[in-house]
Amino acid sequence: MTSIDRSASRVDGGRAPRSLGDDDRALSSVVGKTLELGLLALFVGLLVSTFYGGVLPGYRMGAAGAVSDRTAAAVATDVEAAVPSTADVGVPVDAGVRAVDVERELDVPRTVRGDAYRLRLDDGALVLDHPRDELSRTIPLALPDSVVRVEGVARSDATVVVVVEPTPGGLVVRLEGR
Repeated sequence: MTSIDRSASRVDGGRAPRSLGDDDRALSSVVGKTLELGLLALFVGLLVSTFYGGVLPGYRMGAAGAVSDRTAAAVATDVEAAVPSTADVGVPVDAGVRAVDVERELDVPRTVRGDAYRLRLDDGALVLDHPRDELSRTIPLALPDSVVRVEGVARSDATVVVVVEPTPGGLVVRLEGR
């Protein structure tokens, strides 16, 4: 047998051929995919921090303000509608209000922006007291002259009921939580 001298036929300047274990061509695709995943994670992180840091809290507060406005307006309308006018109860001109008993359950959201709130009748107005001051509302009520007093407090996480009762001097409108 004759041995073949392979060093003489080398084109690469006499370096030994690389073995398969020294081949790093497959490493470039791994590095590329790793960089792609890193850029994707950076992009998702930036989006999440932008939304939760600035855009979503502002949107949530705006939406909660709209819910507070609608809730206060709806409850004020329901309270005003629960009080019968003097024509409805047949009040004679020279006497007090006749027997009137009204009890109406109101439909209110349990929470506004995740927090329960209080509804109260105070000094002729409906007040929505929310733990966040910027979500509290006050709406004056338009009630007939036969109403002598408005009172009462109810929490939103209870059943809210408006009650109208007669007294010798006129009608009393009360808000209750049951």
